[in-house]
Amino acid sequence: KPSQPCQAAVIVDHSTMARLHICILSAISSVLLILFVVVLPEEPDAQPKAIFTSLVESSLCHVPGSKLFHTNQRDVICVCPRHHVCVVNGPVPTACGLGLSSLDYLQLDRVPAECPTCSCRTIESHLPSVIAAQVLPSTIENPEAIPMTISDFPVRILLASIPRSGNSWMRQLIEAALGLATESAYRERYRVPEALNSSEKIQVEGILSPRTRTFGHECGRGNFCPWVHRAGQQDPLLVKTHSPFLVKRPFPTDYNGSDAGIGRFVLLPIRNPLDNWQALNRYQARSNAGGKPLSLQEFLAAYVKHHHYWQHHGTQYQTASFSYRFEDMDQDREQILRMFLNQSGLWESYHLNEARVARAMSIKRLLPLTTTSHASLEYLTTAYRDFPPRDIRTVLQYAPVQSLLQTYGYQALYRSWLWAHAQLADGKEQALVEETVREQLTTTFVAVQSLLYDKISMQS
Repeated sequence: KPSQPCQAAVIVDHSTMARLHICILSAISSVLLILFVVVLPEEPDAQPKAIFTSLVESSLCHVPGSKLFHTNQRDVICVCPRHHVCVVNGPVPTACGLGLSSLDYLQLDRVPAECPTCSCRTIESHLPSVIAAQVLPSTIENPEAIPMTISDFPVRILLASIPRSGNSWMRQLIEAALGLATESAYRERYRVPEALNSSEKIQVEGILSPRTRTFGHECGRGNFCPWVHRAGQQDPLLVKTHSPFLVKRPFPTDYNGSDAGIGRFVLLPIRNPLDNWQALNRYQARSNAGGKPLSLQEFLAAYVKHHHYWQHHGTQYQTASFSYRFEDMDQDREQILRMFLNQSGLWESYHLNEARVARAMSIKRLLPLTTTSHASLEYLTTAYRDFPPRDIRTVLQYAPVQSLLQTYGYQALYRSWLWAHAQLADGKEQALVEETVREQLTTTFVAVQSLLYDKISMQS
């Protein structure tokens, strides 16, 4: 529709055709502009659509102080501005852990798209190369007092487990194949062989890294020098955490989050809850850790809280994860190790090969226990003897844990155990009952394995 000035021009001077042409051209331009805005956004390269898309995407970047950037790969990422790092706020601030991105010749710290507890904190410098190494004593008791710089926050891969679910076993396999020491959110004390194949053991205590605020040893959890070295400036940080099942001080005991930051990738072992519960209580009694043993109900509540948190971690922070069953480590630890290294990107980044995996598989102390391995089918066939029917029913009737039991095949495992108890109560011969249990587990619990890892692989 022509504007009012154009209408006036036509009425006042009908003899001036040139001005009429101008008005017509103006009206045509208006129509073309409307078509450009309304119709052309359907085209993928149209500028109006790009603006609209940018506005929608910017709504995902909620962290205070963060900015949205489009990368050359057409990805949309949130980053902190220069001279800032991304920090997960809490009693002890930890790294967001997604790593640095080079944008406009600057190293900017990446931020999870949706992280209600994250913020961008000011630092003195934005280039890791100009930050001098800080020489600090290894016995620092207050990590929060250490000045933070952007070099403190490398990419993090979290090894998030409930205690006694095979975390140390997997950590050592990773170290032997990768050549990189794993770290811990906690100050660990443990005994390891003095050398690779030595029978003599030495006491090792994790040393605090002022740069990353994690505890570790130069030769790794498995004491694998000279194969293994501690993470450097350019290495990702592989950090063990038991949070939120257990959290370190000064985090509150009911803290429902990660005490080790946010991981770009998360490794999640899971063990059937009855066996995990007994293993944890045995360990606490043996190590004189103090405190009363956990009841089954207390353990189940913490078990569900832990696994549900990490299941939703990837969705909330847009990170990938790989979950595996402790019970598969007896026969399939090589496949599990290889899948983790591939899906986490470590295989490609460190140019790994089959020889490195074979090296990890050949270490005698990392082989499954021949007679007492709780990850073997032989144990699972007879494990019903260790658990009275009332405990098995308690787990099967605990509603919050049912989705986990079903996903990982533990429902079928426990029903086989209940069936065995019932058959023995009816006077059936134990050998025949256990033979049938083994057949049941082969077609149910063991068969879930390929479906489970295929599904996880597709999700990741």
